[in-house]
Amino acid sequence: MALFKLGEDETLINSFKKSPVATTLIVLFLSWLFVTIWADLPGPSYSPTQQPAVAAIQKDIVVTSQTVKQVNGKHRYFFDIRNNDTSPFTGAVNIELLKTNGTKLGQGDFGATSAIQPGLGDYVYIDIRTAPVSISGVTTGISDYKYEVISNNQIVSSGSGKIVTN
Repeated sequence: MALFKLGEDETLINSFKKSPVATTLIVLFLSWLFVTIWADLPGPSYSPTQQPAVAAIQKDIVVTSQTVKQVNGKHRYFFDIRNNDTSPFTGAVNIELLKTNGTKLGQGDFGATSAIQPGLGDYVYIDIRTAPVSISGVTTGISDYKYEVISNNQIVSSGSGKIVTN
């Protein structure tokens, strides 16, 4: 097929410019191939537009702010996820970092790698460039957090609190 054979002083772009019809056909074929391959793959099981339902039976899982430290030019917000319930917890916790006006500036999604037993907890952190209110001030700093605890695609606990900066 001499149509796309490049000479010594030709580039691929120049070759495409000489044969716009053939180039268009190749682009259409590759587009069709891409769509055909990817269209049948399953999508994500959870997307931000799908809000989990609130569970009828809530669990006593609590998230509390512990401290904020500066690490490698970012601010690390530490949280304790505590299982105060009577049964082990396996699921996910979503924590959002908020300004005073409620604007979300960051978030962390944490899945339990193993069950959190009753009376025990897990220590997690979120790294973000935005400092807490005590450093950045009320208008730009992070002052609050809110969280949702999700198990079996249902919200089993939720809450909010103030960021602690010891």
